[in-house]
Amino acid sequence: MALLMYHLTSFFLLFLCYSLVNSYHPRDPKESLALLEFKKVFSLNESASSACDFWGQAAGYPKTATWNETEDCCSWDGVKCDEEGEGHVVGLDISCSQLYGTLHPNSTLFALSHLRTLNLSFNSFDFSPLSPQFGTFRNLRVLDLSSSSFHGDVPIEISHLSNLVSLDLSGNYDLKFSNLVMNQLVHNLTNLRNLALARVDLSRILTLTSFMNFSLSLTSLRLSSCGLSGNFPSHVLSLPNLRVLQLDYNHGLKGHLPMSNWSKSLEILDLFQERFPIPLAMPSYKVLDLSWCQFTGGIPESIKNLTQLDTIGLSRNNLLIGVIPSWLYALPHLKNLALSNNHFINAFMGDFKSNSLEVLDLGETNLQGGISESIYRQANLEFLILSSNNLSGILNLDILLRIQSLEYLFVSNNNQLSIPCTNASSRNIIWIEMASLKVEKFPCFLRYQKNLKYLDLSNNQLRGEIPRWFSEFGDLYQLNLSHNFLSSGIEVLFTLSNLGHVSLDFNLFNKLPSLTLPPLLSWFTASNNQLSGNIHHSIFWQTTNLKVLDLSNNSLSGEIPPLICHVTYLGTLILSKNRLSGTIPSCLGGNTSLEVLDLQSNNLSGTLPTNFPTGSQLKSFNLNDNQIEGELPRSLLNCENLHLLDLGNNKITGNFPYWLEAASNLQVLILRSNRFYGPINNSMNQYSFPSIQIIDLSRNHFIGSLPSNLFENLRAMKEIEMGNQKPNYISIYSSSYYHVSVVVSMKGLDHKLERILSIFKAIDLSSNDFSGEIPKSIGMLISLKGFNLSHNKLTGGIPMSFGNLTSLEWLDLSSNKLSCNIPLQLVALTFLSVLNLSHNQLSGPIPQGKQFATFENSSYIGNLGLCGFPLPNCDAKKHSESQLLRDDEEDEILEKGFWWRVVFMGYGCGMVFGIFVGYMVFRIGKPLWIVAMVEGKRSPKIQRSRRRNFGPRNRND
Repeated sequence: MALLMYHLTSFFLLFLCYSLVNSYHPRDPKESLALLEFKKVFSLNESASSACDFWGQAAGYPKTATWNETEDCCSWDGVKCDEEGEGHVVGLDISCSQLYGTLHPNSTLFALSHLRTLNLSFNSFDFSPLSPQFGTFRNLRVLDLSSSSFHGDVPIEISHLSNLVSLDLSGNYDLKFSNLVMNQLVHNLTNLRNLALARVDLSRILTLTSFMNFSLSLTSLRLSSCGLSGNFPSHVLSLPNLRVLQLDYNHGLKGHLPMSNWSKSLEILDLFQERFPIPLAMPSYKVLDLSWCQFTGGIPESIKNLTQLDTIGLSRNNLLIGVIPSWLYALPHLKNLALSNNHFINAFMGDFKSNSLEVLDLGETNLQGGISESIYRQANLEFLILSSNNLSGILNLDILLRIQSLEYLFVSNNNQLSIPCTNASSRNIIWIEMASLKVEKFPCFLRYQKNLKYLDLSNNQLRGEIPRWFSEFGDLYQLNLSHNFLSSGIEVLFTLSNLGHVSLDFNLFNKLPSLTLPPLLSWFTASNNQLSGNIHHSIFWQTTNLKVLDLSNNSLSGEIPPLICHVTYLGTLILSKNRLSGTIPSCLGGNTSLEVLDLQSNNLSGTLPTNFPTGSQLKSFNLNDNQIEGELPRSLLNCENLHLLDLGNNKITGNFPYWLEAASNLQVLILRSNRFYGPINNSMNQYSFPSIQIIDLSRNHFIGSLPSNLFENLRAMKEIEMGNQKPNYISIYSSSYYHVSVVVSMKGLDHKLERILSIFKAIDLSSNDFSGEIPKSIGMLISLKGFNLSHNKLTGGIPMSFGNLTSLEWLDLSSNKLSCNIPLQLVALTFLSVLNLSHNQLSGPIPQGKQFATFENSSYIGNLGLCGFPLPNCDAKKHSESQLLRDDEEDEILEKGFWWRVVFMGYGCGMVFGIFVGYMVFRIGKPLWIVAMVEGKRSPKIQRSRRRNFGPRNRND
């Protein structure tokens, strides 16, 4: 027996050795070296993989940090080898590995020719081009390069990867697809099951016919936020294995959902914000997101038959009919329901039959009455959004906060909803919005929410001091206490080391503490308070992360602290409407990250910074109402993104800055009430000031003729505005927080514009010393809303071309030396509500009808030759016939070539003076047609001419 055991053991050992020998394959050292060389090129940076957690990936860590020469590369983190073949590296997953640097086309990565899966997602390759070398991985089945900062055109070589089963390029905002590459990709990748191109630029794909050729094996198509436009082929929805289709946020995309032949596998359909008419029949979805799709009417009855449905998104449509249907509350597996921003009629919250809800969004749905008791039974509830309704009664926090999964609570803008005082707490709640609830005291329960990260109590009636227990919110990042009546306690907020965003606007604070701002603070606003004294330089000692600082509308004095120059990433600085003095720190001009600099309405003196650098991000620069002197620095041209330049009400001097014509993005130019002088250069061309919508040069010392070429080439004022569109505002700043504030002279009064509609276009050249005639090229500015040339020395007549300004709402030509008649064409200006032609030398009858029936005497005083309503009557018929006669005479004379030089002498005010001179010069011989014209007689030709002309004509145009 022992002998038998000995032989069996020996045999087993021999077999084991044989197996090990035959299963071992020596690793190719070239692949290990290639990986190590690849590693050396990149540095490690936590921010390179910061998006991992946001997009639901595993937490990032540097996988390549463990790679070393002493170990087999197949044991390295993220590396997989072929154990059954020759031991080559066949898989590389270094996603979320904090890699930062450029991926060059000659990278040793491309030496790994046996790769079958490659995942480089959620790193930062620093806007590297997507190399054609990726096309050499002919064995590749899975390629994931998502959210890794690749840039440029997707190369055609990607379509050579015919074995690909999954391709994910999502989140590379600067990657662009051409029609050719997309066509080839769809044609060649016949095994493709998963294609994810969300947040990749597909805007150059003008037709989507190539999508008809997607593989029948396709299971997931994710094309969110791609810039797609045109008709999406409904055939895709019939692909037999399609499980996920996401087309959300493609604003130009439209199409039709099929009435039948849906894919039976489809579980997730996301058309968020696309224009697809809702179908009468739908397949058995699990997820249905049709938010922002412009649906009207009621919620389709067909949805109630989708018994497997767990997610419904119908937010931001135009569902108007009736209440929220009762069957919606009865769906057995409902987890996520979003109906926000619809306008149901007399909607009341029903009782949910199941207790499976995780997300409930009923914000802004016109809900009435109390909160359903069924809400408090949802044990898995994470998001509860009930904002902007008409809810009343009591929010039962004692029960609600027992839901341990609850993280987000939104109940703002329900001013009849009561918040009771309770000590209830939740370990997981991190986000609370309770704005506009008429709350007078800080809610008791807040003190016990130790993990709170976001808190909004704005627009309530809170008074007095910020409670000391706010210092216990160690994780609080964003706090909004604006629009209350708080008067003290700012200093307690400065102790919160994680605080990143604070809004304290419209309170009663009168002191800005001399403490250091929290080191992570990126946003601090305390505008519209009663803050006085100096801005303590100490608050900037450790704050290097500050991006927005708004202390406007206070009573702060002293100088702008030079230490503000150490705030490297400052993007918005608003110190307007205080009592600040001294000069502007030159570093503010040299700060390349600064986008908004608003210092208007202070007592600042000195000159403008001269060091605006190349690459400056400045978009809005407002110094209105200060004491700034000197000339404009030409370095402003380095601010290529400049949209607004407001330097009005200062002491700035020099000639008109014609060189600003090269600022292609400039939309608002205000230089009013300064000391500019001299003529305005008339050399402008089609590239001059292409985006200008407001130009105000009033109250300066400009002289000479009006620049006709400037008016002729103001392209933004020549664009026809389309009606029935949602109002848009001039885009000044990438953040919705800052709205430009400018003062313009409008309809005879100065008006403050907090926001500027894109259709608002105005020119103000008043109170200068311009002379000569008004250029007829102004009549090309058909979208002009307001035009002011008052208080100059202009002569000649009002151009008939002004009749083309059909959008004009106010016109001020007062206090000049204008003569001749008021053109009848002005009657066509049906939007004109203010007209001021006073104190000129105009004559003849005032046009009648339409808007002219609304203008009072003040529009015309100081013109002794004018008559007709609302001035004393005159023989309008006589004036009209006289004018027609002069027009016909003008036509006849212009037909005689020898006569035109003499007639030109009377060009400004019709033909009478020119004819008189012509008569005197040529009276010997007296051609009969001249005698007949002077005596008021008419030839048959003149009679026909009279019938063709229905109104006076002004030769000035």
